[in-house]
Amino acid sequence: MVQAVTVVGPPLDRFYASLTDEQKARLNDANELRERNRGSKSGCNASANAAQWPADQIEKAVRPSPEQESKLNALKRAMHTALDDLADACPSSLPATPPARLKAISRRLGIMLKAVENVRPVLDDFYTSLSDEQKAEFNAIRRQRSARQ
Repeated sequence: MVQAVTVVGPPLDRFYASLTDEQKARLNDANELRERNRGSKSGCNASANAAQWPADQIEKAVRPSPEQESKLNALKRAMHTALDDLADACPSSLPATPPARLKAISRRLGIMLKAVENVRPVLDDFYTSLSDEQKAEFNAIRRQRSARQ
């Protein structure tokens, strides 16, 4: 997705710059109307909900040792930082122009990629410290959450 935004950005900027003011206004109005009809403000809710981490559930199910508890705490901190970063990258309103929207998307994708890159090694460290029985309990939480969604 990051690569797609990089590829599409310059041609979109050139196309938008070639439009008359009237054409730009009509395009901006059409985009705004489409978003209102979709009922979407910024598209941020879905990814924020997906990133919610059931830390208390994990702690109860896995019953971590002191060493694992330390790794779980590191994971909680990494997830909290990722959620904060994602929330900060979520625009309060959609940009009016297609080039500005694409720039906002690009920024959001960059933050999402950074969150994955920061959380993944901490999650891997915690998960590999678990016994097979604890891994089964951990995986059961994921399946239960997937079934509810």
